[in-house]
Amino acid sequence: MQTQEYETLDAVFQRFQEAAETEQKKRDEIRDRTREIDQSLRKIQSSFHRIHSQLNSLDTIYDSIQSFLPQLQEQFQQLHAAIPPGESYRYRDAFRRPTSQAAFIYLCMHWLKTARLMSLDDTRASLGLDLDLEEYLFALCSLCGELARLASNAVVAGALDLPARILPLISAVQLGFKQLNLRNNELRRASDALKYDVKRCEEVVYDLRIRGLVPSVAPGDAAEPSPST
Repeated sequence: MQTQEYETLDAVFQRFQEAAETEQKKRDEIRDRTREIDQSLRKIQSSFHRIHSQLNSLDTIYDSIQSFLPQLQEQFQQLHAAIPPGESYRYRDAFRRPTSQAAFIYLCMHWLKTARLMSLDDTRASLGLDLDLEEYLFALCSLCGELARLASNAVVAGALDLPARILPLISAVQLGFKQLNLRNNELRRASDALKYDVKRCEEVVYDLRIRGLVPSVAPGDAAEPSPST
């Protein structure tokens, strides 16, 4: 009887060991897929950051980024295929950062081309991945930081109207975050930077208006951005 109990116990540990090995293989596969995405993102970002020095060549930069997107989309599809159905939440931390970075690039390029904010659903469709709401919010924070920086560089490039078009967007995003009761976590820290982004852009717009380089507008005249459909 005692021997049978030990054999049953051995089977339990064996099953646990097999499950642990299977889980580790799955995590290794997801990690490898994520590394491939990171490599593609680095290539895209090297082209993307040219917007600050070559704003007048936006179409060329956009085409350069577009050339990388099919590969990036395929890599996200491969990542999605590697995740067991219904278990994305278990592995989310492994690919949350690159997913947010990819979403940020999509958001920024779409806004620069259309002056409209890409919706969560459209961003999901573009990535080919079930982008969650928190990842989208991280991407929004990155978008605002990048556009606030661009507001200063746009003046040098002669795009004097761009800062005034950027300001309503980042102000609206900051207002949205103010309505959230976020804990002291990474998203809270990312959203805290928005007040500096708004201030930075406000200073650029104010300076342009005080110098008469762009028309002055009454408070509330600027249309708030809305997600594209």
